[in-house]
Amino acid sequence: MDDLVRRISSGHDERRGTVAADLVTAIAAAQPGWDAAVKWGQLAFAQDQDFHHWLCGVKVTKKAVVLTFHFGGMFDDPDSRLIAGSSRYLRRLEYTKPSDIDVNVLAGFLTQAADLLPTFKAEQAM
Repeated sequence: MDDLVRRISSGHDERRGTVAADLVTAIAAAQPGWDAAVKWGQLAFAQDQDFHHWLCGVKVTKKAVVLTFHFGGMFDDPDSRLIAGSSRYLRRLEYTKPSDIDVNVLAGFLTQAADLLPTFKAEQAM
């Protein structure tokens, strides 16, 4: 996994690399059965190598380390932590330092991603 984090962190400052590594470690700890691969400029996570229906992805930018949920728009988010863009489904969290990563909040969103995957797939098949 370290090699994958280095690939997405290349060209960015060391602090961003540390944040990305800590975030990826937290994701792997919360969902140890997920597959990971660099896809679309991010470290994408999927179940059973189904990267067409990726669950989340980690991308390092100049401003932050961004965790994007493929269908985060379906999540229960009572504290409005997820950042919406123009997409119906995509939602993201942004981290600028390791202490920004709340593993309990993260684990809750990762569990929702795993639980809602069949529903998302069914909607996409319609």
